[in-house]
Amino acid sequence: MAAHQYALMEVPKEHGKTEQIIMRAIWDLGRDPNLVIKIICQDDAQAMKRLAAIRGHISANHRVRAVFPHLRKSSTRDKWTDHELIVERSAVGEKEPSVEARGILGAGTGSRADLLLFDDVCDRRNTIDQPALREKVKENFFEVWMNLLPPEGTVRYIFTPWHQADLSASLKKNSEWALYSNLVDEDFNPVWEEEWSKEDLKKRCRTIGIRAFSRSFQGLVMSDDEKTFPHHVLIRVKDTILGNDFIDPAWPIVVGVDLAISKLIGSANTVLFPVAIDPKGVRYPLLDEMIRGKLSSTKTAFAIIEMYKRLHPLLFMVENNAYQASILEWIKVVSGPLVPARGYLTGGQKMDEFQGIPALATEMEMGAWKFLFNYPHDPDCNCIKCKCFTEFEEYPLGVYSDCVMAAWFADRAIALLPLDTRGSNLFTGDDDYEPLEDDYVVDSSESNLDAYDGFYEEDW
Repeated sequence: MAAHQYALMEVPKEHGKTEQIIMRAIWDLGRDPNLVIKIICQDDAQAMKRLAAIRGHISANHRVRAVFPHLRKSSTRDKWTDHELIVERSAVGEKEPSVEARGILGAGTGSRADLLLFDDVCDRRNTIDQPALREKVKENFFEVWMNLLPPEGTVRYIFTPWHQADLSASLKKNSEWALYSNLVDEDFNPVWEEEWSKEDLKKRCRTIGIRAFSRSFQGLVMSDDEKTFPHHVLIRVKDTILGNDFIDPAWPIVVGVDLAISKLIGSANTVLFPVAIDPKGVRYPLLDEMIRGKLSSTKTAFAIIEMYKRLHPLLFMVENNAYQASILEWIKVVSGPLVPARGYLTGGQKMDEFQGIPALATEMEMGAWKFLFNYPHDPDCNCIKCKCFTEFEEYPLGVYSDCVMAAWFADRAIALLPLDTRGSNLFTGDDDYEPLEDDYVVDSSESNLDAYDGFYEEDW
């Protein structure tokens, strides 16, 4: 790659990309301490880690000191910060730091650079979770960072592919850039056997699934077409005029329950997703009644009971693994009224979402779902309705999918209703469904709910 001014290196995840960038900076700086090098990462925090590693190698790595004994901290300019370092050099009047590290979306500081090192500047956040950032990354790359180079300046850009329209994909199509691609093939032949043997690769594939493995190790990129709920479908199901007052109180209601174990910020949410069904079988999520948040098992049980008292749904469908089964047991302990709660057996895994969730999207495309928003919401609205709808818009590429899964559980609950209750829509039947053993109808002579007033205020 040294023969090329602009070089791309396409490498699998966890295959030493960052180490290559760090050692490249040290190698080039050791050979020419007068160089001005910029290291650019996906964000400032990652960039600072790269620079900290370089500082450590220059200061304490005996191998680096043996090869480049002259490579050391500047004796005249004490500038070793989180973002910059200066080494001993002969260039007179040079104002630029020897190495500077920044995030791709930051403002490029300084006036020039001899070498630009880009380390995984595209990540899930700026390519998938926030698609609008894709263009901003491209804009900063070309207008801010590349403009620091003199005509003879060089660039090394190392990456793992993310999206078919991100910066990395664009550069691969540019004939000015030389591409070195070294990815795992379909036979799992390793490209770094010392760290990742064929068996290691196969095990990782079994662990994370073929789809995630293909993206992380084999260069399969994502596209917006992979979203399960296409934009044109979601536009049809979203009603910004009608609200919950449109719902006939006589319509039957079911509730899908997707449970989360952790209450940490950033972890999955527990979602109670009530759905009303009109006489034609059209599903209307009761978004004003939906519960979405971090809940303990006890509070989840109380929330289910409270929702039953308010809405009187015909069935709560709850995923039935070890944790979910404990929720059903809690309901049995604390419930006063009859609470029809059923566990959906999943074999220890999330309910076959790659086959089941697309069926939900088909129902929406056929007009079997309507989301009532009551009025147009701002694009940056962060209300619970918009958070829920965003999950459908981004699935399966988004951070959260709890509302999507809860909607699927509600759909499975509808399939178990009597034919004269679930409406005439084609997608309500499930005649081949086998009865489940773990079918709970909870009854208790006394309720403890009144002793637990105020749990809503604690949790949302």
